[in-house]
Amino acid sequence: NPGQTKALYRVSGLAAVCEEEGITAYTGCESVQRPVPDGRVVHQFELLRPVAEADLIIDLPKFKTHVMTGMTGACKNLFGVIPGLQKAEWHMRFPDKGRFGDMLIDLLETVQPAFAVVDAVVGMDGDGPAGGRPHPVGLLLGGEDLPSLDLAAAALMGLDPMAVPYLEA
Repeated sequence: NPGQTKALYRVSGLAAVCEEEGITAYTGCESVQRPVPDGRVVHQFELLRPVAEADLIIDLPKFKTHVMTGMTGACKNLFGVIPGLQKAEWHMRFPDKGRFGDMLIDLLETVQPAFAVVDAVVGMDGDGPAGGRPHPVGLLLGGEDLPSLDLAAAALMGLDPMAVPYLEA
C-alpha cells in the first residue's frame, strides 16, 4: 500500500535521493492487466501501472542468491513489477520451481525491458532474498539480453545455470 511504500523508500534512502534530485517516487498501487498471448504458463499478468505504461524499462537488480530460484538476477528481479500481495499468490500458484521459472520467462516476455544493470558492487550470498551475507564483488554487469546477463551472473556465483529455474526455461 502507499503508506508501506513510502516507509520503504524512507528506510532505504530512496526518499532522500528523490528529494535531493527533485524526483517524485511512485507510491501508488494502481495496476493494469496485460495479456500474455504466447505464454508458457501464464495468459495474463497484472502489472504496476507505471511499468505497463512506460516507453522504456531499465531493470536494476541486485546480485544475490535466492533460496527458491538459486539467484536473483535481471530476470527474477522483474517479479517486482507484480503488485504487492499478488507475489505470494504467484508463489502459491507455481510452487514447482520449474513452472515458476516458466512464469518468470512469461513475465520477461511481457515486460520486455530494454536493458539491465546488475549491481554486483556488493552482492549477497546465503538464503536470500531476506537472509544472507554481504559479499564484495566489485562489479557492475549490464546488457540488453537479460537471460544472457543472468547466465554470466550465475557463472560468477559458481552456480550451474540449469539449477536456476528461469535459466533452464
